[in-house]
Amino acid sequence: DLSGEIKAEFNTKGFRGDQKKTIYVSSNDPLSPTVNLKLSSHVKSAAYFTPRALNFRNITRGEEAAQTIKVVPEVGGFNITDISATPDVFQARVIGGKTEVGEEKTSIEIEVTLSPDAPRGRHTGSLTVRTDHPKLPELNARLSAQVRGFLKYSPKMLLFRQQVQEEGQVRKVKMTNQVIMFHPDLQQTY
Repeated sequence: DLSGEIKAEFNTKGFRGDQKKTIYVSSNDPLSPTVNLKLSSHVKSAAYFTPRALNFRNITRGEEAAQTIKVVPEVGGFNITDISATPDVFQARVIGGKTEVGEEKTSIEIEVTLSPDAPRGRHTGSLTVRTDHPKLPELNARLSAQVRGFLKYSPKMLLFRQQVQEEGQVRKVKMTNQVIMFHPDLQQTY
């Protein structure tokens, strides 16, 4: 009867919650040439975001939009030393001014707003919270937004072939104002 020791290390950086890993051990045993060793653990972080990401969907340019995200401590207390959001179409601030969390699992709410001046199109970025916790100097969440223009038009493309031009055919584009509220940029008639 032979025995041995296998040392395994699991780098928990970037992992949180229940984790399952498998180690495959190969040997010259003809009956069991490979043995699977299953490892399981619960990884705690100093803190985490809930939800993990914010997505601003179908926002019309000029519309104000805000969402909240929480920083939830899991191990120990810490202070938030800085909050930033990129790109600059996103802004972030602590709601209520509280920047310290203790071991009693209190959370901090952060409001992320999308600028009404955000250009049309897709925007992706991140929310960064810096802390004084020695094992979690920085916590990041993904931010995304889809900003629509004021007008919706159909069809998206018109083709003017030579025959169409020679026959003097007319092509039409239907334009619909998507903005329900008043906006100073919409003072023209379309």
